[in-house]
Amino acid sequence: MSNQYTLPFLNAINLKQLDDTYEAVFEFEGSEISLDVNFCTFKDDELVDVTCVSVEVADTLKKHLDQINLHLATAQQAIHKDWLENPEGACREYVEHHKEFIDELKSLSKDEVFKSIHPVRIGFYPVDTSEEGGYMTIDFTVGTDLTDYIVAVYLDEKGLVSDVTLEN
Repeated sequence: MSNQYTLPFLNAINLKQLDDTYEAVFEFEGSEISLDVNFCTFKDDELVDVTCVSVEVADTLKKHLDQINLHLATAQQAIHKDWLENPEGACREYVEHHKEFIDELKSLSKDEVFKSIHPVRIGFYPVDTSEEGGYMTIDFTVGTDLTDYIVAVYLDEKGLVSDVTLEN
């Protein structure tokens, strides 16, 4: 049986000789989003690369990659909900901070700044989701050229939102 496994966006990978990270870029709503799949786990509080995974792990990853547009929609709904329902949430803090400190955003309303937040990265962590975060992370920003801060939406292995947070 071949150890080669074909994944959307990434093509063929060898399940018995994995790289620690695989990267790709795809287009979503006219913008490029970076995609990375990270094969690592924590052992004794140390990050360790994983060199092989089962077909079941690859099948689950493939399912999530096939549903990437659904996951992006779920993440967008989560930040929209955070914006509307959580006055002290990650989105409010992100918008207020950036509106105050970034000249290009000062003339915009808070709603306009929020509407300019867009996805820039999706990271998958198919081996170990026990640490903070989850199975996948979708990062949003007003612009990577303007700030290093992101609103991160974490989804679990079922594709459900586990957290919306502000990160640097």
